Amino acid sequence: MVFWQMLFAQKTEVFFGESNRMDWSAGIIEMYDNGYYISGGFEGSDDYIYGWNIKSDKNLEILYDKVFEHSLGDIGISNSITDSEGNIYICGYISYTDQWPFISKMGPCGEYQWCKILNYEDEFNNGWSNDIILNNNNEIVLLTTLVSDDQIDMTHLIGLSNNGDVLWKKPYASRNDHSWIRQPIGSSIISHNDVYYISGKCYWPYPDDTTHWFLRPLFIGIDSLLKKNGYCPSML
Repeated sequence: MVFWQMLFAQKTEVFFGESNRMDWSAGIIEMYDNGYYISGGFEGSDDYIYGWNIKSDKNLEILYDKVFEHSLGDIGISNSITDSEGNIYICGYISYTDQWPFISKMGPCGEYQWCKILNYEDEFNNGWSNDIILNNNNEIVLLTTLVSDDQIDMTHLIGLSNNGDVLWKKPYASRNDHSWIRQPIGSSIISHNDVYYISGKCYWPYPDDTTHWFLRPLFIGIDSLLKKNGYCPSML
């Protein structure tokens, strides 16, 4: 992986990782100390996927380098976010027996706080989390995909307290509400003026042939009461 920054027309370029290893980055956020927190992963020699977390100062000098691992499964990191106190929340998936979303909290210096695996095996076959934000109520909001045989409800928002307790779970772009939609997956979420905006992708039938589906961008708007106030599988 390579990260670079431009400052007063000077470029700083730093390489992280190991040669002959598959490394990748999932996200980067600026921290309270003007340093950076970099999340990503790599494929180990045992063919498992490992989560990778790097904290640097403002000059990209490494302060710590931590690995998330499980002895019997993969850990994939999708994204991370920080709060006003410098705590870091990381989301992704863990595949131990089955694949499920997880979220973990670390302190400002990278110290472990807690980890929560969101297992919904009574309703779904597997799942993963794609993105994470903090709302104005200091809740953690996860954008997740949960897969079942009928694929009725796939895109979900899950709200958690900052202690990792699940507060609520809501499906969106459901086939119960939109019978034509297939495989809706939310990729990213943002919040503005107490409204959530989800972007992603879905399959939607051709206008003149509803027996065939094609891949389309997906946009969902959700108000502060978690009710959908906009929905659009783009036809562009």
